[in-house]
Amino acid sequence: MDAAMEARGLYDNAGTAVINGRDSFGTPWVDVAWWVYDSTLRACRSNAIEGLIAGGLRSGRPGEPGGAGIDDILRENLKTIDERVPGVDQGAILHTRNWSILVNDSWLLGGVHSGVPFYLASERRQENLYLAPKLKVFGRELANLRSFGYQIVMGVQEATGEATVLPDAADPKADFVSCQSNATEYETGENWRVLEGKIGEPWD
Repeated sequence: MDAAMEARGLYDNAGTAVINGRDSFGTPWVDVAWWVYDSTLRACRSNAIEGLIAGGLRSGRPGEPGGAGIDDILRENLKTIDERVPGVDQGAILHTRNWSILVNDSWLLGGVHSGVPFYLASERRQENLYLAPKLKVFGRELANLRSFGYQIVMGVQEATGEATVLPDAADPKADFVSCQSNATEYETGENWRVLEGKIGEPWD
């Protein structure tokens, strides 16, 4: 994962390299990031899925703060993707016990490099996007999708809610350096607020 190691310093400076005492750039954890990236690429390019699902994690209990999100029911219906069996019967939702920011960025880059849409399981409001002084994972995902040229649209069916899509003409220069740089930029001041919006409302 030479591409990841080039960004190591940025992740260190942002405090995102070590998760729960585990260095995500160390062996074998950096390999997990590569396997997730490979799994995501293969799943997207196999046409087995229509796109990936981004959103905050939820228990599924009624009245949970933050509203809708990714819960066990959604995982069962849309299937999950992880590092174990690249591209085989994989779904649209990242789900791994070896999660880290680096792994999450690998999943997102796999989707961006494939040009697939990302369907939003959570609403674009503060409690889902930002907890001072950091972006939440969903906020980080949206910050990068916006920076890579994705646009907000409504899903192909009303029930699917919002999606982010990459215009045909776009050629995103997406890598790990960009992922962490974008997140740091959106955490500066009130920059993250451009990610907020009512359902179907485009980014500025």
